[in-house]
Amino acid sequence: MLAIRETPLHTGHLKLLLHTSKLGAIIYSLTTAFYCYSKDINDIINYSVNWILDFFNIELYYDLFLRWK
Repeated sequence: MLAIRETPLHTGHLKLLLHTSKLGAIIYSLTTAFYCYSKDINDIINYSVNWILDFFNIELYYDLFLRWK
């Protein structure tokens, strides 16, 4: 998994992302959703980590952020 955070992406970035995707990489953008109600940087980090763990079906005893219902 390749977790990216820098934007805007230029053509060079996009070509490299396409190439790595064709090699089998999963591209994940570290952008925070509006509904996670982050109060500080820890909330933003926890949100991203929880989504990555979800992707790999790694379950925690509790969610790292309040899920939208």
